Amino acid sequence: MVDDAAEPTNEPVPTEDDAEVSDDSDAGGDTEDPGGGAAFSDVPVPIARFTAAGPGDANTIAPSCAPDIELDNSEMYRLTMPDGWSWKGFSGGTGWDEISLRAGDDADMRVIEVATQSELPPDIVIGDPTGTEIDLDGAAVPLVDIELEGRTGYGFVDLAYLEPFPIGPGAALGTVALTSDADGRPTIDEAVALLSTVRVERCEAVSLSQIYGPNAGVHLVPRFEPDPLGKQYPDQRQPSYEPGVSPLAQYSLEQLGYLMPVSADIAACAAERAATLADDPIGYLKVLRPTGTGWVEFDELIAGC
Repeated sequence: MVDDAAEPTNEPVPTEDDAEVSDDSDAGGDTEDPGGGAAFSDVPVPIARFTAAGPGDANTIAPSCAPDIELDNSEMYRLTMPDGWSWKGFSGGTGWDEISLRAGDDADMRVIEVATQSELPPDIVIGDPTGTEIDLDGAAVPLVDIELEGRTGYGFVDLAYLEPFPIGPGAALGTVALTSDADGRPTIDEAVALLSTVRVERCEAVSLSQIYGPNAGVHLVPRFEPDPLGKQYPDQRQPSYEPGVSPLAQYSLEQLGYLMPVSADIAACAAERAATLADDPIGYLKVLRPTGTGWVEFDELIAGC
């Protein structure tokens, strides 16, 4: 899990091994805007894939920055439980996260969620390929055997959902697995049914970019391919990171509207409203990743757009 408390407050996130900028990610430093404005960065634009946004089914579990989804007990990913399954609980912190599920009346299941490669549980055992693939947003992704803390199951490992990205491997690599300590569970069919619904929540991809971009000296503007909100990517360079300056003062209105969790038809208006929070130290969090009661404040901000 990427801990909310680790999100930047307009200061660089302390660099650790996983947050080092790879040679491929730093393509030449800053250059000035030809028009004489703020500095811009040559760090490559990350491409975000396997993403989702907007409403989900009644049995969909998603992060708290996803509006209109009742089960906001996940980190980074949304997933949809098979019919007859129920949610039992969630545990998270620094590192990986787990969602507890009940498969009908038969077995308890746990979903292991890992946002970046460095957050893999130290005692996880990644086994051999099962020979089964899932269709993940049009891509064929192989499932492997997984074992963790006496539970066994299946999952996908090191899925590149943000690439290139300024962390050690040069990409944000996600791992999600379904495990159980019940005999013979989960079945491979159960794993396919659940894991094929996994998507990266759009607002979490934006948040991850906010966290790691400053380590590369840039305010990242990831390009969503495809964009679940149907927006067109602004053909503008990414702004350089400046300590003590809010991202809301660095992004163009077009970039800000693209990043915000709003539809394309109100993005321009919403961005203008959001830019008024540039002096608020956490204003960028309020408009790029609202959560909980923060959605009420967000809705008030963009009312009438």
